[in-house]
Amino acid sequence: MGVLYDDFLAANPAGTGTFVRGLRAALAARPAIELVTGRSHLNGTSELDVGAKRMLGRAGAAASHLRHYLRDLPADARNQRCDAIFCPTSLGPLRGGTPSYITVFDLSPLTHAGTLDRSSG
Repeated sequence: MGVLYDDFLAANPAGTGTFVRGLRAALAARPAIELVTGRSHLNGTSELDVGAKRMLGRAGAAASHLRHYLRDLPADARNQRCDAIFCPTSLGPLRGGTPSYITVFDLSPLTHAGTLDRSSG
């Protein structure tokens, strides 16, 4: 089974990056899975640093993420002839001919509720 693995957050030295790298290595070790790494134009964690960006920078980062998940990943999966797309984050393609899967693991709202902006959920 060919799986396109979206690992653009692997550059993060901790947290999600550790999870993404570890899961990628474990899946690559499975003989039944042909793991294909996505070719992302996103720049890892710097794309997520919205606190340091003005409104235009935030809009640009949001547009890059939308393009990545709505157009680039499904096209990459088709070109690589993958059977599925796996995004080890809470974001992933919303449509396309290739089935996609995401991981939901963020417990920050439960464990650090006082550090989050109320409008963020």
